[in-house]
Amino acid sequence: MIEKSKDFVYQTGVRFNAIYVLESLRPGELKTGQDLFDLVIYPAASQIESLHATLVPLSTKMELLRELSLIEHAAQIANHYPVIHIEAHGSPDGIVLADGTHVAWSELIPAFSAINVACKNNLIVIAISCYGWNLTASLMPSDRAPVFLLVGPPEPMTAGALLNATQRFYKAFMSLFDVNQALEAMNSGLKVSEWPIRPATAEILYCRVFRRYMDELGSGDALKDRENRLVADIAKSRSLNVLQSAALRLEVRRDLADHRAAYDRYREKFLMFDLFPQDVARFGLTYDLCMPPG
Repeated sequence: MIEKSKDFVYQTGVRFNAIYVLESLRPGELKTGQDLFDLVIYPAASQIESLHATLVPLSTKMELLRELSLIEHAAQIANHYPVIHIEAHGSPDGIVLADGTHVAWSELIPAFSAINVACKNNLIVIAISCYGWNLTASLMPSDRAPVFLLVGPPEPMTAGALLNATQRFYKAFMSLFDVNQALEAMNSGLKVSEWPIRPATAEILYCRVFRRYMDELGSGDALKDRENRLVADIAKSRSLNVLQSAALRLEVRRDLADHRAAYDRYREKFLMFDLFPQDVARFGLTYDLCMPPG
């Protein structure tokens, strides 16, 4: 199924044919993932040909990583284009599983990226945990995009509010097949600037990550340290003498000062143009749009 996109805040044309609800909540807590699956997702999915939908209760980190590996395998072998919906408690830098284990977003990014490569940059992750949007903070420009679309709350929300919002999302998503309209329904008619649950496409994530990268490593002592490390590593690998190393330093310094070239170089890998060159037309966020002057 192809999700039809329209002009809105985010360009969200994406293919999907599988929904995985991964629930990891402690005994006695409201099973919001199961309620969402039983009341909304499964009844709708059963009426849509070739749409795979499954609920997976999880307790441990090992179970979570195993399930993500299975989803990657299904993307490779069964041509699944997955929506991964995570129902778990959150922290500013990860999620907390039913057994109390904290799993950092940085530990999940490699698994998400592998799935996203397998499904040709179509992965949707809906992180319905407090701070679910904070996956961004664990990314680097040199990474592969872990998702095509991330949806989650930047701030804490009650379980009831999250359940109501996700029910509205899937009712719209599975009847209209339009992410934009589903996001509007999820946020119940609020202005985009007031949305408590927010989306970010891969190129929006990349822009944020690149801006942070430039803030942290683009000037001052951090830039000098980076220049020294690069020169030392390259000189060692090439067995350069002192004069050659001095010439190399000038070359490295010019490269580090060319922010536009760095943006384009990292963007090609992050958005997977090297793997899927036909996808260039899906993304239009240039350096000038991401890094406006001033």
